[in-house]
Amino acid sequence: MFVDINETINFTIYYKKQNNFYLVCNQENFDKITEEKEKVLYKSVSLKTKPFTWGISNELNESAIVRNDNGDRVWNYKLFKEHKLKTILVSWDAKRVNRAGESEVVPLTNDSLLSLAPEIAEAILSTYDELTTK
Repeated sequence: MFVDINETINFTIYYKKQNNFYLVCNQENFDKITEEKEKVLYKSVSLKTKPFTWGISNELNESAIVRNDNGDRVWNYKLFKEHKLKTILVSWDAKRVNRAGESEVVPLTNDSLLSLAPEIAEAILSTYDELTTK
């Protein structure tokens, strides 16, 4: 009945750049790839997230309420998803190659979240939803 707020939900997202977008999969789909030469093309990011609680749900829904052009209060799905991503993530091991060609950890910040490829952000949210609704 009560959510243990000290627990975390941990998962990994696998991705590879394909032309101008990212092909993304969760652990289950990554494990279905049978060819090793295909698997090595993927990079991964491991994520630690908070459990979803009634309090977080209320905060996210309230933060997604905006006024439209008529002055009416409406629920904004884009804001909801953006705030959810920022709220649920506790840590990650995201890396990028710097100008010296070395791999460096990307800090989990508002700017780094907003610069994610849409496919990656959506995969994080959908995997989180799958894991928290089973």
